[in-house]
Amino acid sequence: MTATEPQNGKRASLLRRLSQPVDLTAGTPWRVILRYAVPIMISYLLQQIYVLTDAVICGQVLSAEEVAGVNDTFPLTFIFLQFAFGCTAGFSVLTAGCVGAGDRRGVRRSFAAQIYLSLGISVVLTVLSVVLLPWMLGLIHVTPINKTVYDAAYIYCLVIFLGIFAQMGYNFICGILRSFGDSVTPLVFLVFSTLLNVGLDILFLVPFRMGPAGAAIATVSSQILVFVVMVMRIRHSRLEPNVLQHLNLLSVFPKEYYKHIFRIGFPTAIQGSIYCFISMILTRMVSGYGAAAIATQRVGGQIESVSWNTADGFASALNAFIAQNYGARKKDRIRKGYSLSFRVLTIWGLFVTAAFVFLPEPIARLFFHEKEALDTAVNYLVIIGFSEVFMSIE
Repeated sequence: MTATEPQNGKRASLLRRLSQPVDLTAGTPWRVILRYAVPIMISYLLQQIYVLTDAVICGQVLSAEEVAGVNDTFPLTFIFLQFAFGCTAGFSVLTAGCVGAGDRRGVRRSFAAQIYLSLGISVVLTVLSVVLLPWMLGLIHVTPINKTVYDAAYIYCLVIFLGIFAQMGYNFICGILRSFGDSVTPLVFLVFSTLLNVGLDILFLVPFRMGPAGAAIATVSSQILVFVVMVMRIRHSRLEPNVLQHLNLLSVFPKEYYKHIFRIGFPTAIQGSIYCFISMILTRMVSGYGAAAIATQRVGGQIESVSWNTADGFASALNAFIAQNYGARKKDRIRKGYSLSFRVLTIWGLFVTAAFVFLPEPIARLFFHEKEALDTAVNYLVIIGFSEVFMSIE
């Protein structure tokens, strides 16, 4: 046995311990929620790094017009991807409730039903996005008049939209794992997905010179590969009940069962898509105020994302906590968890508000040096700063 083998064994053992599902129905609420929430918050922040890394690599390899085409389409792709994410997040609430109630049959039934719904929604989203793509590009002023920009935007969006099923499947598996109380495994696979995407980006853009299509193919390919690995990981795990073992996809469920799942998942999906749509409209309005305003809104959104990603991560943890304890019929524990989360997120929101309102210039100087852009960014941070506490509580 080599010297590195015991170390590798210890790392594997540590990872297994960390990825053990957290029983959200037992233990001190604040400790349970915090232990479960931290990996989710890190995952949400890492997703921003995922997007930024993709943009950096494209910026170093593609032409300015191709980069513009790829960057301008972010709101369009995000509308559909956010809808897919919202559906899977909402669907997993029912599974978490069954886990909390100890209903193994219900867990397997909800999992199988969600597979059908996820496949159906993936098909609908793919068809809609591909058919509406030329019209949506027109909404953000990307037209065939500038052929290079338009071609880059079109092919990038087309590949991403054709790969919606990969994003849906990836988020679906992550949601299932989190419904069992395992928030660490999705984080590990997100790190793997990010590194894989970087590697494929470099491969497709540098030696293969595939342009914007290569960037999109790298993203979709990494999600497909990670999805396959995650399925294999669950299939051979000690998860109880193991939803991939003895799974009968030919089972027929009552219509009311699908309605119940859809009633939980659909509002979450619509909320995320509406936010993206409003963001797209605001971007279009801001574009009339010049380059400084456009840069401020885009960079300001990235700065603010640290705040709302943290709040969203904690909120996702609270959703699973409430769902499991609702299934276990522990209403007092739900009240304690909600009260604790409300206080934590209020304090976090006040902290961010104070930072944006009283320290806007030092923050803005990290991203801007020109006076016009710096002044605009300072005003932007102060204005949105007053809403951060409300955003966190929401």
